[in-house]
Amino acid sequence: ICPVYEGRMPLAGVKRVSESSVNWRVVRCAVKDSLRRTREGGNRSAQRKLACFELHVLRSGAVGFTRSGLLSWFGMGRRVEVVDYNNYRSTGHAGRFIANTPDRAVSLVTSSSYEALRAALPGCAISDGDIGENILISGPSHCAGVHLDIGTRLRVGGQLELELTEANKPCYRLAYVRWAADAERLLGERWWESPALPLNCEHTPGGRGWLCKVVVEGWTRPGDEVAVIQLDAEAEEGDEEAKPKRKKRRTAAEKNGHGARA
Repeated sequence: ICPVYEGRMPLAGVKRVSESSVNWRVVRCAVKDSLRRTREGGNRSAQRKLACFELHVLRSGAVGFTRSGLLSWFGMGRRVEVVDYNNYRSTGHAGRFIANTPDRAVSLVTSSSYEALRAALPGCAISDGDIGENILISGPSHCAGVHLDIGTRLRVGGQLELELTEANKPCYRLAYVRWAADAERLLGERWWESPALPLNCEHTPGGRGWLCKVVVEGWTRPGDEVAVIQLDAEAEEGDEEAKPKRKKRRTAAEKNGHGARA
């Protein structure tokens, strides 16, 4: 059952959540800065990002915090700030989105995507984070329209609020994941485009995850609760003057094939 917040959002310290909200959780937070991306090979590198114990999610993107030194193995050591970098978002795409668009501030993937990927690629040593998301959550289905879709708003942790803007699309850089050779033997050279995998946006929108804009900036870390925000009738309808200007929002299935590269 999908966890739901009720009432106008954001609410200042007041929330009502279904009992099942504990089933949706942040599993992993991750970032990769431009220096690390370049050092790993740039456009010829895997998309996997560096795991962090805390993530500050801003309208301009994400800033992660890790630990350095020998004590980092024990959750101690010097606190290191890492500013996430997304080359595709930073440069923009003519006719589709402007450089540094706020609609692609962070990426989000569900654990069920990884479960489906492992089932479809037996023998491949697939790890959480291998498809390059900023935030990995457990609980919702990876299939668009079941729990998540374009326009869905999520409350992550105590304050952070995200809105899903696009179903993400698999990138050629998946050819550089550690298990790419095994996947190629099973499904061919451009294995990530196979309809047999949840990564194919045309067949399974949402399987590669979602691009999100930040409605309310905030912090998150592994273990945080995640819930769907349900706007009240007044917030949903808006005032009478705004109604004629409102456009019908397209679902992920209607916008399939439109995603991003990191």
